[in-house]
Amino acid sequence: MTKKQQNIKQVLFFAAVLLALIAATAAWIVAGRKTTTDDVGAKTPHGLFAAVYYEAPDIDKNGVHDAGEEWQVIEEKAINYSGLVPGQTKFYRIKIITYEESILFTMDFKDISTTVAPGSTATAADVLSRLYITLRVEDINGNPIAGASPVSSDLLAYLGGDSVTTKAVYSIDLTGYEESEVNIYYYLGLTPGHVEGFDDDLLLSGAAFDIGQISLNATDA
Repeated sequence: MTKKQQNIKQVLFFAAVLLALIAATAAWIVAGRKTTTDDVGAKTPHGLFAAVYYEAPDIDKNGVHDAGEEWQVIEEKAINYSGLVPGQTKFYRIKIITYEESILFTMDFKDISTTVAPGSTATAADVLSRLYITLRVEDINGNPIAGASPVSSDLLAYLGGDSVTTKAVYSIDLTGYEESEVNIYYYLGLTPGHVEGFDDDLLLSGAAFDIGQISLNATDA
């Protein structure tokens, strides 16, 4: 091989190395700037399902999940319901991805508490009676899941009292939904209008309802 051929070979080699370095650097930059949240996280330790939590805003405060009020992935799973106006609703959704053919799935609200505004004559029961909850469970096509009855109730009636700290929400047999998407929707809202005998501004501005933990579990059915 002549000297000239050796020089050409070296130039081509270094050019190939340079291109590889540029490609690797570009890939690193793209990965480092990734801002989207993966739709489905890692499997839970028992390997039966994964869950992604979402919230959508009630922009026009009409209590209806309208087009344009888009679902956003959230990290905080607890719920703090305060500072809302009558008619406004908080929309929540949990997307469940199943990994096994037969799953008995349960959902519970835990660490429930109700706060009454300081100076208000209202009770915890009064606050809960002003709040309402709706629940439903659907498959990926929007069809209801058998055994998961929809709920529409004021919170006082739904919880069964004003001192309840844990509420079993659903126990669902998801047999036949292997590698499928199941969506749990739960909306919390404040009934519109005025309640006689209460100062609404005082009742609502300082009152709060909290769910400290949303517990999801699954076992082989």
